Amino acid sequence: MSNIFKSPEKVANRKFLWDEIFSFLDTEGWSYEKASGFGKKRIYRISRSGETYLVSAKTTQDTWFAYLPIDNGSSWQTLEDVDVVLVASVDNKENPREARVHWIPADRVSACLSASLAEALKRSNKAAHPTQGHWISLYEQADKVTGAGLGIEFPAKRTQPMPIMQNNEKPDEISNANDGAKKSPKQAIEDAKKMVAEALGVDASAIKININA
Repeated sequence: MSNIFKSPEKVANRKFLWDEIFSFLDTEGWSYEKASGFGKKRIYRISRSGETYLVSAKTTQDTWFAYLPIDNGSSWQTLEDVDVVLVASVDNKENPREARVHWIPADRVSACLSASLAEALKRSNKAAHPTQGHWISLYEQADKVTGAGLGIEFPAKRTQPMPIMQNNEKPDEISNANDGAKKSPKQAIEDAKKMVAEALGVDASAIKININA
């Protein structure tokens, strides 16, 4: 999972990916509003020419995305409530050149997650943890990684070049210039909780981190 708070570039890319989701909806003529009753989850009601859908929106900077399982993956939080998943992803984690917005039916996401989780649980011989999201890859081949490949099965509906860094600065140079003092352990944990909550579409208060030293 990519640390979306690691550098100014990561933060800027996250905003750009969110903007791309709404640019896609605008370009395609969808009206949209935050759906009520879902707390801080990024669920939107979109409408166009008599069609209405509930959409779960996500971004990813490492081409993987996650949802929380219910009953060992027999169903999935959020996916039970929506029709479509809109995922805005970079094309490549290490060298992102392009933003891609995918429109994926929620039932296909649920099916792929369940297949992937079933294989993982079989390997580990453990039950799924209800507060740990399960991750699947958009672009890995499905015949090589169970549950992967939804970004291939459902090609991007919108693509745009990623923003270019100014003055040819590298992300690490920008990050080091703005880091100042190192983060305290408490701040690092809080940032990690925010990152996981953002990826799963839940409130940060629902994320618990246990450290066994």
